[in-house]
Amino acid sequence: MLTKTATRRLGEILVDLGYVQDMDIAKALEFQAHNPAKKIGRILVEMDCLTDQQVFQAIELQWDDWLKGNAA
Repeated sequence: MLTKTATRRLGEILVDLGYVQDMDIAKALEFQAHNPAKKIGRILVEMDCLTDQQVFQAIELQWDDWLKGNAA
């Protein structure tokens, strides 16, 4: 069975990559609080802060972090 270790949040990765600023994440999270079914990446794309490709890259890095944290 896989166990989940802490990974960086997608917003943190996007900021680390220089794709968005902290204030962009804050605005997206505020929107998400009223629209919980929306994913943060989709919100940022709809806000014209990111491209789908940039979101995919950040998700890939998040997945890599998770794999490294769960390596046997």
